[in-house]
Amino acid sequence: MGEGVDPRLQNLLCRTFGERYRPKITLATRMEDIETWDSLTFIDLILSIEQEYGFEITPDVAVELVNVAAIQKAIQGKPVQSH
Repeated sequence: MGEGVDPRLQNLLCRTFGERYRPKITLATRMEDIETWDSLTFIDLILSIEQEYGFEITPDVAVELVNVAAIQKAIQGKPVQSH
């Protein structure tokens, strides 16, 4: 899906943060952009990604998941770099 958020990931994010945030979720979306994205929800998100996509996210990778683009890259197996 080009440069947009993968629909499967978008659905997972909406299940985690709330459906009302669907219009706000873009590749640039950061933790600060979504009220329900706090440290506890982040843990839920990591666990949901691991279950949905079938791989473990190491702590080194988890700390780099600062926006939706980084999450999508991690899922696609691409190197994640913080900006």
